[in-house]
Amino acid sequence: LKERYRSLFKADCKEGGLVYDDRNYERFGELVSFANVAVVTMLFLISLSAKNTIMFGLSWHLCFMMNFMNPSLGVPRGQEEHVKWFLTEYFVVEATTVLGAVLAIVATLVPCARLFNVQHLAEDLTTVTLCITDIWDDSVSYLFGCHQSAKRFQIETAIDSLSRTSSVAKDHISGAWWETFGIGRGARQRRLLKAFETYPTSIKDILYVVKSCVLSESFNGEHNSFMQQVRGPAEALLAKTQLLLWVCSSACTDGHIDELAAEKISRSASTVRDDQAALLAAFARCSPKISADLSEEQQFLFALSMWARRTTDFADCLVGLAKDESSGQDSIFEVMLRAIRETWDPKGMFQIDHAMFAARNWLSIMVVFFIGFYAEGSIFDRYSYVMPVTLSLLMVSDGSHHVEYEKCTHRLLGVTLGKCLPIVVVSVLGTFECVSVARLLTQAVLICVYITFFAFVYFNSDMWSYVGCLVAGFGVYQLMAPCDNFNRTDYYASKYKE
Repeated sequence: LKERYRSLFKADCKEGGLVYDDRNYERFGELVSFANVAVVTMLFLISLSAKNTIMFGLSWHLCFMMNFMNPSLGVPRGQEEHVKWFLTEYFVVEATTVLGAVLAIVATLVPCARLFNVQHLAEDLTTVTLCITDIWDDSVSYLFGCHQSAKRFQIETAIDSLSRTSSVAKDHISGAWWETFGIGRGARQRRLLKAFETYPTSIKDILYVVKSCVLSESFNGEHNSFMQQVRGPAEALLAKTQLLLWVCSSACTDGHIDELAAEKISRSASTVRDDQAALLAAFARCSPKISADLSEEQQFLFALSMWARRTTDFADCLVGLAKDESSGQDSIFEVMLRAIRETWDPKGMFQIDHAMFAARNWLSIMVVFFIGFYAEGSIFDRYSYVMPVTLSLLMVSDGSHHVEYEKCTHRLLGVTLGKCLPIVVVSVLGTFECVSVARLLTQAVLICVYITFFAFVYFNSDMWSYVGCLVAGFGVYQLMAPCDNFNRTDYYASKYKE
């Protein structure tokens, strides 16, 4: 150790500058570290991992890398060589992560609580199917009417809410893998439901056309005469397509498609194709000219026919999956290999929506990481990981092409309350001695009440659910602050800076 400091003492240095123990880090350290942050951040974002995996994995990576690049911290080391690893922040984070995961798994075993994702799959599938069929029922009923009404706004709301409904189902399907590991009846059900998960996405563009037609239709001109001529075939196609969708939904819910179920799906799909041909023939008999007067009507009939086509394609896909099931169950190794392939599937990774999601979030995270590393003065502390870590937990949704003002407002409110409320809560503890039973019990009660209240908001409020999650998530760390922090002015100043 003396030799090290003697060599550092002889090194060329300037007042206020840094002298590095490792000359390689002095020359290349920051460049390599920034490259590490940029590459790993992009790998997290471009992968098809679950959103929670991306957020929390990325947040800890940014935190550790900022601390590594901080000259006053560097690589944390223990006092004794043989216990070096067990005294570092790395080990604490790993140990508490494993312990938290174990407790979360045990919590799902509570009887009658329905905490398993697998227990929600059938209900989610029924909800999504009902939402889609209701949208088409209401749309056909409205556009075959005679005048505008407020019902068009209800249809618009239902179409917009479908993405949220299917998102909940998607989360349950993703989480169910860890409960089945791709083995058994639950795994077969999940595999079929995962195929169904792609269905709402495949008809999303069609529903946007329907929404546009419903909102723009004026019911003037030749609307009534034209729509009455195609009403019968259109309603027949609607009924048969809805029936096919429910047949597919029922087969997925059962978790197994035998030969009888596959035959039933194929027959139902065949009747849908016949009704498509009947609607096309009725449309041709009308011989409508391309005009602004009938543009919404023609677009809607095309959307209806296209929806029927996508539904029959989905039915054929299910029949194909049923044939693949006969080959038997996969081994654990095959399941893990398939999961890795799905996570790094180039087709999904480089889809335009997902690529834009990764690019937007990568750029914003890297910008605030540079600010946190270099900015100093005013409200900024140099080498602060607060901004990039916070931003990594507030990622813009995959496929989002517009600013969600309500969601952004909830983000701002949730983060602000999550940073400020714990300061008020823990200030109460400043009146107690550090080592006392009264302080221990008071802090335990405050933590339980705080987390319980905002967790209740998260699970029970549709409007404030996201805010409750953020307040609980960002506040829990500050509630566990060491005792000596509560009497330090600089502690509260740093928290208000955040």
